[in-house]
Amino acid sequence: MVSKLNFPFGKSSEFQRRTYIPDDIVDNIINNIMEKKMAEAILKILEKNSKNGLTITDIVNLSKFSRSAVRTILAQLEGANQVSMRNIGMAKLYSFKKEAQDLNENSHSADSGI
Repeated sequence: MVSKLNFPFGKSSEFQRRTYIPDDIVDNIINNIMEKKMAEAILKILEKNSKNGLTITDIVNLSKFSRSAVRTILAQLEGANQVSMRNIGMAKLYSFKKEAQDLNENSHSADSGI
């Protein structure tokens, strides 16, 4: 269903011809933005605090994100080769990969023509 939106710009306004965006698409966009911001925050935490690695509990306490959100983001970052994980007994220690930072800096330099 296409619904017209009422804007105070007049009847022939370009804004009134826009169509409705389904809620599930809007929710998906918002979730993607939030995941990206959370991933950036977790990477910053790991970069500053991970000489020996941090557990999920450490990251949860520092970030104030939920445990399940941290686990999901860490799995994505590990898959993207930006975070390394090692087992120490029952604990999993996560640390920032220095090589990932070097690769990001080089790609930004190449993009800017430096």
